[in-house]
Amino acid sequence: NILVIYIKMNIQYNTYCKTYVKKSNIKGAGLGLFLGEKLEKYDWIGLYPGIMDKIEKINGDPVYIMGTRKPGIVISADGNIKRGVHLVNEGNNNNLPNVFYVKLYSGKCLYFAGRNIKKNEELITCYSCSYGNRPYAITDSNKCTDPRCKIMNNSIGTHRNNSFFYRGWKKKLKEKKPKKVKDVYI
Repeated sequence: NILVIYIKMNIQYNTYCKTYVKKSNIKGAGLGLFLGEKLEKYDWIGLYPGIMDKIEKINGDPVYIMGTRKPGIVISADGNIKRGVHLVNEGNNNNLPNVFYVKLYSGKCLYFAGRNIKKNEELITCYSCSYGNRPYAITDSNKCTDPRCKIMNNSIGTHRNNSFFYRGWKKKLKEKKPKKVKDVYI
């Protein structure tokens, strides 16, 4: 028998780069997270913040929940906190994703630059096809910039259904790991 011990974890809302919050460029999206400095492809932006907990214990606004690689465990962010990658909006055909995220074996979720991003640009991602019902239009799957969606689109014509590593990402992300990061396992 294997004994599994689960520890409730609080993940910080700070980002590894300069960011700020203002009204999103995406109609109906509310606030968005913007870049306060330029980033290069694979630069780390931040970890999805909040409390990592069992899904049946999550109360409050379900808008700010990120799944993990651990079945039944989610990260629940506080929507009242106006900093952190939980404020990265989903793209549409006028605002294509420039940020990708990957769910790590540690249970955390890393957001990183999917391409070079200019200072003052809004950070946009693809939430995947498993996000649920949306009251807004999203990026057409054939236009999505997340390479995992390109793979899915070639086979079934939709957005990706998982948030795991795309080939080549692990090595590049390890090379770009900020020196101050000690506890994130790629």
